[in-house]
Amino acid sequence: MALTDRSGRIIEAAPASARTRLSAEWIRSEARELVERGIRSGRSRDRDGVGVQLQTLGRAQRLMGVLLVEGSGVPDTAERTLIGLVAALATVQLEHRIGVDAAETALRGSVVRLLLAGRGELAAEISTGILPRLPAARSR
Repeated sequence: MALTDRSGRIIEAAPASARTRLSAEWIRSEARELVERGIRSGRSRDRDGVGVQLQTLGRAQRLMGVLLVEGSGVPDTAERTLIGLVAALATVQLEHRIGVDAAETALRGSVVRLLLAGRGELAAEISTGILPRLPAARSR
């Protein structure tokens, strides 16, 4: 099992050996094509002795990558359901991570503006436990 980014590059794989098996160019191409279509969808492919089920992650028009699951042949109803559930959970986690990243980016920007405005104490109070230690000297 593996996850790709929008370009089809594997970003996570379990077990680690799956990264090598699922790194074929044809798999990257299939993943990229699914994402570029912009709709939630799945696909099963067999090639070079490798069978793969692909399921897009994200919402229509905002796909974030593809879930790759090794397996030969067409998945049965139970396997398709399980792959869909795993894809849904991965999508929720990715959406959550995007929200957290956006919030952290906004917080860092606000802290920098506070430091530049000479409000170091407030910047330190806001960033405690979230951002690394702030500079003690005045910022310019």
